[in-house]
Amino acid sequence: MRTFWLALLWTWHHWDAALSHLLRRKRRPHRAAAVLAWLGAHLGDSWLWALATGLLWRWWRVSARRPLRPVWGWVLSLAGGAALTLLIKRRVRRVRPGEDRLLHGPGADRYSFPSGHAVRWGVIAVWISRFVPGGALLAWPLALWTGWSRVYLGIHYVGDVLAGYLAGALLGRLLRRLLGEMGSGQ
Repeated sequence: MRTFWLALLWTWHHWDAALSHLLRRKRRPHRAAAVLAWLGAHLGDSWLWALATGLLWRWWRVSARRPLRPVWGWVLSLAGGAALTLLIKRRVRRVRPGEDRLLHGPGADRYSFPSGHAVRWGVIAVWISRFVPGGALLAWPLALWTGWSRVYLGIHYVGDVLAGYLAGALLGRLLRRLLGEMGSGQ
């Protein structure tokens, strides 16, 4: 049985690598595509969402005088997503497709599965509708932009990004449900 699973994983990896290679940038990419990819690749950065969380915290509490429970759920989901990402990356240890160039080299985050940016976007897409009506309609296209960018730049495989979206969305939904938030958002 173990041989079957190893063969299945090996086959999946090669399909994933081939698809990712098709989507990766070419030697001389169009300048607009390169700029869009660079911007999109950073839309899921931790520092950006830490800043957004601070602004959300202030706006939610000060301007609306509402309880902070939903913001705590947002924070716990983002922190849980980061912890889950690191846990899985250390267990799976899938090396990035372009480890020796671009944004990543040998270092703390040399593994690619799952994409932490995609996990973060999965969480955000689930929670954003709690704070902004219809916010998920904007979040998912931005998430797809980030995912495409990370594959285009050779930082992740397609499977890394898809697994990240799934893990983040499931974690976000679980925490919203546990906090009794699913019915109170949009």
